[in-house]
Amino acid sequence: MVAMGLIQFRRLWGEKVIVERKNRDVVVGTLSGEDGMFIYLEDGQLIRENQTIEVPTAVISKKSISMLQVKKNE
Repeated sequence: MVAMGLIQFRRLWGEKVIVERKNRDVVVGTLSGEDGMFIYLEDGQLIRENQTIEVPTAVISKKSISMLQVKKNE
């Protein structure tokens, strides 16, 4: 688990990650990039209220992240 703040995620690029947002949505995908305000995930899934929605690209505000962790291979 990584504490949020003004953190840079470059070392995690290419990793499959789980992102929990402050609004309680969860996004799972491959971290593909970032800028000063956003992170970018590819080949993702948005999980909201027991629904899973496929999202080819997700743009997530760094301020909205409450938790980010690398997804372990099963």
